[in-house]
Amino acid sequence: SYELIPWILGKCRDVESAIELLKCTNITPDSFSSDLPATPLHWIISDKDISVVIESTKDGLRIHNNPVGVLTNNPDFSFHLLNLSQYVNLSPVTPQNKLAPFLQIKQFSKGFGAIGLPGDYSSTSRFVRATFVKNNTRGYENQVSRLLKILDSVSVPYGCVVNNDSTPSYTVYTSCIDASQGIYYYTTFKCHRICSIHLNSLNLDTSSLIFYDMADSEDIKKQP
Repeated sequence: SYELIPWILGKCRDVESAIELLKCTNITPDSFSSDLPATPLHWIISDKDISVVIESTKDGLRIHNNPVGVLTNNPDFSFHLLNLSQYVNLSPVTPQNKLAPFLQIKQFSKGFGAIGLPGDYSSTSRFVRATFVKNNTRGYENQVSRLLKILDSVSVPYGCVVNNDSTPSYTVYTSCIDASQGIYYYTTFKCHRICSIHLNSLNLDTSSLIFYDMADSEDIKKQP
């Protein structure tokens, strides 16, 4: 499973060719190492025209069309799409009073259209939240800033989710790739400044892995 994405990227030009390759593919439960057991991953594969979700089940590999362009963890993708039906009334605009139109009900704050948007850190709630934010964000000069802001809306702060063994589960980093320019962008838990790695300027014709240390301290711009 840990080889799936680089394997697809090395063989396919677009999502259509990836779908054809996956039709004759089996994913094995081999572990990367004894310290990292295989996990039931879900994968999203997208290009500028199509987005699909790949799920490995006991009945075989399933390929789902992904109209929302969002992916999270279990349950399966079909459940997440069905679950969106509970949130069709969410809106970025101020709602009309349909509860009792004859009453003068004063709205004392902005954002009432999004009341009901789940704010917890479960996979189902983060799927809904990412879908809402993705479809309503505006005003960004570039798509990198927009995408990282969408990911910020579903990031997990350190200490807000604790595993059964008392270890924290949190968002270590967020990232995105400009495939047309060959640039990898990321932010980390300890540094919110956007960092970039220009892949096309590297010697990629090599058998050695190229490593970069992640930014591990906050980079705050000081104003005079």
